[in-house]
Order: sequence, then structure tokens, then C-alpha cells
Amino acid sequence: KRIEKMDKTMKLLLYQKGATVRFNMKIVIRGDRKSGKSSLLRRLQGLSLSETYRATPEIECQVINWSYKNDFVKIDFWDTVDVGLTIDG
Repeated sequence: KRIEKMDKTMKLLLYQKGATVRFNMKIVIRGDRKSGKSSLLRRLQGLSLSETYRATPEIECQVINWSYKNDFVKIDFWDTVDVGLTIDG
């Protein structure tokens, strides 16, 4: 089975038909620093990998909407950090 990123046309079609989210998942990505958590999230969003490293300063939440067959799948991803970075002002 294949899950694909939902494009704008599919979102509009579902909205016009009054479709609602059939599947809603929350996924927490956890791991050591520099282990690729944010890179994994970028790939799941259909984005390319970044050439430069950027430490995640605090938890980041992203919503990814996918279509699976004729269903609407909403996934909340939480990209977590073990210890937040302090920002010097």
C-alpha cells in the first residue's frame, strides 16, 4: 500500500465534498542530537534533505496531510529535543 502526500487539488476536492479527517495520528520523533529526526520529518513532508545542519532549539510541531485511497489522513509530528538550546540575546 502506498501513502502519498496530499496535493492542493485533492485537498480542495475533499473540502468541496465535505469530507472530514478519517484517520488522525500523532507521532513523536525522539532521539539523540544529530540523529536525523528533523531530516526524517522533511522527507515525510516530501521535501529534500538540507545540506546544512541546524539544531532544533525546542520542540517543533508539523502537520502533514496525506491521501490514502479516498481517505483523508492527518498526521501531527512532534520533533522533540532532549535538552533545549539557550538563545543568547
